[in-house]
Amino acid sequence: RSECILSFYGRYSYYCCTWSIEKCDQKPDEKAIEILRNLKPAFKKSYSKLLGNECVLPRTGASPIMTGLDVILIGLMSSKERSQADWEKLLKDAGFQIVGIWRDPAATYENVILVESIDLS
Repeated sequence: RSECILSFYGRYSYYCCTWSIEKCDQKPDEKAIEILRNLKPAFKKSYSKLLGNECVLPRTGASPIMTGLDVILIGLMSSKERSQADWEKLLKDAGFQIVGIWRDPAATYENVILVESIDLS
């Protein structure tokens, strides 16, 4: 068991299929920050990155799927989809920063977010 835990540390990349797990709570940002902070000890300085597959709401022109899912999250889980500014704040509060966001013009919902730690010791 300890070998499995040790093999998790110092990798180049970590992937989260979705960070929506934190949305199932009355205080989704606090849960997301807790999850992200728990990942930080595994990061190797100037090396490790986190890839996330998430919705990033645009300032204008969000697709009907994006806005519909946002309404569903508000109604069912007292939560929301996040804009780029929301992601930047959330990640900064957890000690991370966005390196890049890639949007597929053909996709109506998913984006890839590349994140790195900003305060590694």
